[in-house]
Amino acid sequence: EACSSQNNDTIGASVGNDEKSKADASLEVLKNFTVAVFDSVDNPAKLTVIVPPFRLSQPLDGNSVVRVINASVNYPGYTLSLGARDYKNSPSKFISGELISPAIQYGELSKHVVISSGIVPLAVYSTEDPSRLIYNSLADFKADKSYLIFILDDPTNNGKIKISLVEENDVNKSAEFLTEGSFTQVVNLIPDVETVIVAVPPALNQAKIYFSDLLATIMNPGSGDITISGSLLNINNDITKRNLIIATGASQNKELLLFQYTPLKIESVNYKRRFINACKEFSTVNVALNVDTMLIAENISYGSASSVENVTLERTTSFLFINPVDSTVIRRIDGLNLPFGKNFTFILGGNKTSGYTIVQVQEY
Repeated sequence: EACSSQNNDTIGASVGNDEKSKADASLEVLKNFTVAVFDSVDNPAKLTVIVPPFRLSQPLDGNSVVRVINASVNYPGYTLSLGARDYKNSPSKFISGELISPAIQYGELSKHVVISSGIVPLAVYSTEDPSRLIYNSLADFKADKSYLIFILDDPTNNGKIKISLVEENDVNKSAEFLTEGSFTQVVNLIPDVETVIVAVPPALNQAKIYFSDLLATIMNPGSGDITISGSLLNINNDITKRNLIIATGASQNKELLLFQYTPLKIESVNYKRRFINACKEFSTVNVALNVDTMLIAENISYGSASSVENVTLERTTSFLFINPVDSTVIRRIDGLNLPFGKNFTFILGGNKTSGYTIVQVQEY
């Protein structure tokens, strides 16, 4: 009987008279526990997880609490982190990169994490080597509430996952699944002002980004607006593609370059690279490897990207952006050690007055 001895209590899940799974926990008197039971594609009630109460060292004060249960067998494990979102206490007015559950394996419950409430971009990565971005979504975390995030296999789409968000005090309510979103990166290459103000609703509304910096967040599928210091870009978000937006030009005459593309395939035997010309002073540029005579990309027009190149040799590398008119080096980036299993985009920006720069963007 629960709570009547010093031994752990057991809760089992049965279908008819057949016990399918069970979990052990030490149930405490007058404490609330949650029991989560998960089906698999061919096995109902395959997994049972007991969720104990958590203890906070201080009041939530408008924040939220989140924990994660991994009920998916599609990958060895998952890491869940948060993309860029509004955060009024930061000088840049946004926060990003918070880690919610590092390397959570099948059947595990993560530790509780306190986060600021509001619209939160969720990104789920596999823990295999190389790691992959598996799923993106937006979730609404209410103030002073605690939540469970369930990572589940999608029975209608082999190899895919889906995410369910449950407020721990909800009762008699069906589980709701989050809508998959579009992974979006924004790069500031406007050199004549210190910062630009970026809005990517609904998660970001007044993020401050410095020259040559970037942020990554999630957008809802379908039509969406991005505003950068008063300039508006409307895009059609496709969950099967990535968004890369580059703000370039001058503060009073800026251009927003949009790249939408299928995610670059991640492979353990190579890395992939490409180059973007976001510097309007050059109608075309070339790119050389290590020395200015070894060209690896030619005639990259302003506002366009080179083709993607698979690289199967690991070595320390330099890239040189070159003006094809007179063969002068515009800007170079040295000492790069680019590992297999990752992919990169290198962007040329800036101007003659303020100087040129190269931004390295990791692709997910």
